[in-house]
Amino acid sequence: PLFEHAQTVVDNVHTQYYLGRAYAAVNKCAKALPFLAQVDGQLPDSVEGFRLADESRCLKAAAKESLAQDDCRVAMPMLKKLSGRLEGEDEAWRAEKANYCGTRATDFPTDTATRKAAYGLYEAAVSLVNKGDAAAAEGLFTKTLALADEPVVRRRLAQVQLTTGGCLPALKTLEGISAEARTDADTDLREACGTYAPGAGVSGPALSSVVALITSGLAARREGRLAEAQHAFDQAAKAGKAPALEALAIDLLYDLKRCKQFAVRIAEASQPVQLALTDIGQRMKDCGVDPTVLGVASGNLNSNVPQATPMTVTQIMSWSLMGTGIACLGVAGMMQMSANTSYDDAKAEIERFNKEGDLESFNKHKNLKDDGDASVEQAQIFTGLSATFVVAGVTMLFWPEADETGGDKSAEALNLQPWWSSETVGLAGSF
Repeated sequence: PLFEHAQTVVDNVHTQYYLGRAYAAVNKCAKALPFLAQVDGQLPDSVEGFRLADESRCLKAAAKESLAQDDCRVAMPMLKKLSGRLEGEDEAWRAEKANYCGTRATDFPTDTATRKAAYGLYEAAVSLVNKGDAAAAEGLFTKTLALADEPVVRRRLAQVQLTTGGCLPALKTLEGISAEARTDADTDLREACGTYAPGAGVSGPALSSVVALITSGLAARREGRLAEAQHAFDQAAKAGKAPALEALAIDLLYDLKRCKQFAVRIAEASQPVQLALTDIGQRMKDCGVDPTVLGVASGNLNSNVPQATPMTVTQIMSWSLMGTGIACLGVAGMMQMSANTSYDDAKAEIERFNKEGDLESFNKHKNLKDDGDASVEQAQIFTGLSATFVVAGVTMLFWPEADETGGDKSAEALNLQPWWSSETVGLAGSF
């Protein structure tokens, strides 16, 4: 009663949180759930766990109450929201009831004999899914689809195909759903198998489990339940080994204003994860953390990578000029080799002419000698260019005035640093 009175006087996140927990403590879950949901994503880490635990307990109790009345329409959203929160027997119960309601709640017209037969196959396929026989369920769903091409059948078949064949056949099945019949769940599944696809080594039931976590996280994020979404993406990233998922989970920590966790997770993240994060430097500053302390400043994406001095525009131009000069020298060498080959062939032809008096050999000798002379001229041109570029590059690199004027002005405009790992190399920084 005191919290109820306080909430009428000052309606803010504090009174909403404590009133929700008070209702949950006396098992008034119907009253508790709206308040617990309202403060989702607005609480500090120290109390978010309490809110999540109370909400999960109340969701389970409310879902059981609705299921006792066989009201899947009310129970199904609660069962979906509990996905990823329960463990052991509780999670097995949730999955069983979700599958049960998935059958009962579908809009599957049975106005003809063919459709009635199709619905019978559909129910049998769902029963096989519940028993864990994905291969047999896929066969029955495929037969159902041949008799009644309903969106719900395609969705069920796609979910089974994740276990039996992976993402590609599942996505192909989803493509058959017309644009007007597509739902957010279809979009989420496509994203789970596309943008946030698990690593190549994840397949079978493990892939299906990871995709379920991703889709539940996407739904929670879309509905504003950021804490729940962050938890789902964290679990999916650990099981699915996908950098994009881990980056999404870290980004949500920032959105939830959990700055300490956000900073620590960035420092511990791998290079691919850091590259997928959104605006690291600015977000770290917003959190009041110096990015350079954790080794994630622009141009230094991983504290485990040997640090290097950022390159200025002047240095980049210098090395580019010297590199071009070296390339020109290489071309000059090739031209000289071509000239030597032409001279050797010309010498052979003139010796043949002297022995045999063959006029054609004499003409070949002259042509080959001309080719050699032309190649020598080209080699000399490229040698001159090479010397010019190298001298210009070295001069720009070591000229004090150029370093001071060019380097200082470009410090904020461009900041590059190479990075590498056992799998890839690249350039990172700000432009």
